[in-house]
Amino acid sequence: MYFRLTAIADRTGDTVEGLLTSFAILRSRVDGDPVVQLVGQGLTDREIARSLGLMNHVIAARRRRAGLPANRRPRGAEISWKVAS
Repeated sequence: MYFRLTAIADRTGDTVEGLLTSFAILRSRVDGDPVVQLVGQGLTDREIARSLGLMNHVIAARRRRAGLPANRRPRGAEISWKVAS
């Protein structure tokens, strides 16, 4: 299966991760899971948890169940909620 995905990704100029993310987003539109949709928009687990009022581990579990990788931000990029010194 991975080799088929690799061939498709090469043909389309995408990555296997990108194909799987696209598939999960399309599937979520049918299933209606907002976590998968927000991961597809590039939000981190923390950002999704805050917006939906859920715990981080709940978001991470739902994301993993959907087969999606975590979106990451560089250190210091999510400090808008902290008090500036």
